[in-house]
Amino acid sequence: MLRDLVILESWKRQRHPRVHLIDVRKIQDFYREQLPGAIQIGLDEFFEEKVQEVVHGLDEMILLYSKESEPDKGIEASERLGRLGFRNVRLFWGSEGSEQKSLPA
Repeated sequence: MLRDLVILESWKRQRHPRVHLIDVRKIQDFYREQLPGAIQIGLDEFFEEKVQEVVHGLDEMILLYSKESEPDKGIEASERLGRLGFRNVRLFWGSEGSEQKSLPA
């Protein structure tokens, strides 16, 4: 868990081009409290297609962000990406104003 938080903090500082922070929360939540560098991709029928438009390599790191009160969204997103062959997916979640928590996907 600590290793994952270090990865997130490092990425936020460096904006590494092969790390993608994807926010799977509702668009309203995304605009209310946006993580720097994150893109919002909702869990609709086009989720996989939208992710493949921005993530071009199956080994690129994908950080999925969802609300702590809705962990199922991050888990669903991780499972869907796993079925596409993405091998480096991590989950991050948090509640408004709190420190982000993490779990390897």
